[in-house]
Amino acid sequence: MSCRLGWCKYEAELAGEVDKGKLTLAELDEEEQSLDRLRRWYRAIRARDLFGAPSVPLADRRLKECAEALERFAEQVYQAREHGGPG
Repeated sequence: MSCRLGWCKYEAELAGEVDKGKLTLAELDEEEQSLDRLRRWYRAIRARDLFGAPSVPLADRRLKECAEALERFAEQVYQAREHGGPG
């Protein structure tokens, strides 16, 4: 369940943007929207889970990890802006 919802892809996307140096506010906004989309998909799936899937704790943890990864990305974006990077 964890990667089928896009957790792995999301974290890879953030890492790719860092590698490319795309530390802009526009990119941050785009990644925030992507995380919101993951959260909506997750809520929709949980609402249909009538039998209590055993992977729920893992999915909860992975969603939290994605949010933490976005926070780290945001910090890098703001640091880049402070040091004259793109923004």
